Order: sequence, then structure tokens, then C-alpha cells
Amino acid sequence: MDNIKKLYHLDPKDSKGFSEEQLLEAEKRLNITLPEEFRAYYLQLGATKSVNQSYNSLATPQQLYFAGDYLCFCEENQGVVMWAIRKEDLNNPNPPVWGNYGSETDPDWIQETQNLSDFWLYLAIYNGVMGGLPYNANAMGGWDMENFEVPEQVVAHIEKQYTELTSLSWKGQRTFTDEDFKLVITLSIHRDTGKPTAIFIGTTQKALFDKLLNDLESYGLQWDYTSYDD
Repeated sequence: MDNIKKLYHLDPKDSKGFSEEQLLEAEKRLNITLPEEFRAYYLQLGATKSVNQSYNSLATPQQLYFAGDYLCFCEENQGVVMWAIRKEDLNNPNPPVWGNYGSETDPDWIQETQNLSDFWLYLAIYNGVMGGLPYNANAMGGWDMENFEVPEQVVAHIEKQYTELTSLSWKGQRTFTDEDFKLVITLSIHRDTGKPTAIFIGTTQKALFDKLLNDLESYGLQWDYTSYDD
């Protein structure tokens, strides 16, 4: 959770969690004991809207529910994915997270992250670059997004100047940060070509944001959106 607090520049008064009473009520209603990492996050950061509600939505304790043998706790922005913990893993202090890429009637559960700790960071980064962080931008090719590729020089610059978060990267997405964890970059990777077809960035630091915008523009990247457009 420390890296999430660094990324969102959260001090104690900005970090909002749910109450112990709310978690106990949820455990009683569901007849379960929530994992240690789950409880810790919900108590410290679970009610911090910029981190958990700005795009994908973390459930409140009252909204937690079971879909079969999966405890559902987070929904993708357009309802495409529901993230959950398997009932059999609830005794694991830091269990794996699964995503249902099917439907309620025809589920397709795929393991998303190795543990909850990684998922919290994944959620914070994804929500951050999609608007949760005050300075954010993206490039997806505008009207020509089907033929858009992030320039190779841009990718080379990112690989040289930033650290890849390998625990969050997979064949469809690569994630990078700076040494102080104050800025994040994600690249969406085409499943057939392996080439980046979109880039998203986010930070709370204006100076870092402006520098990254200018650096990547110098390699030919044209932004479709920056938070300065609002």
C-alpha cells in the first residue's frame, strides 16, 4: 500500500478506509472471515474514491457478494469484468485474484494477479491513468486507433528511463514507474503483433507530467487527450 500512497500523494488525512464495524457486519452476513490483506486495505484505503472509484469500482463492505464459489469485490467500468477471490482461498492471508471475463450465467474465470497486494496496485494504477490521478494523458490513435502503434522510439525511451513492474505486466499490457513511484505509464499490447497500440500516463506531480509529455512528443507521439484539455 505504500506505493499507492506515494503515487496518489496521500497523507493520513487523505487516506479513507471503511470501519471495522462495516467489515464485521459483512463477514457476519457472508459467514466468512476476510483475508488479512483484504481487511488491511479496506480499513486503510478502501473508501478513498480517487484510488478505488474513479474508473473501475471497488465494492463497499455492504456490496460484497458471492457468485458461486467466488467472493466478488470489484467491477470493471463497463461491467466487462468482475474481480473476486475464490472461497477456498479466503484462508490465505494474501490470496490470488480472479477475473470473470464471461457472464454470470456463463462465467470464464481467469487468474488476474498472484495476490491481493498486486491487485490493489493494479487497480490504483489503472484508475489513476484513467482519471483518478489529477495529471493524466493517453494516446490511442484517435479515429485511426485500429492502425495506431506507439512509436518505437517512445517505447525505447520508456524502457530506458523507467522501471517495469513485471508482477503487473503481461502479454496484453506493460506497466512502468519512476524510481520514486510518483508517475506511472501503461502500454496496451496488441495480442497478435505484440506492438503497443495505446499509452496511458498519470501522476500528481505537474512538473513530472509536463516533462514526460514533452519527452514523448519529441519522439513523435501525439496525445489524444491530456487532463489540460478539461
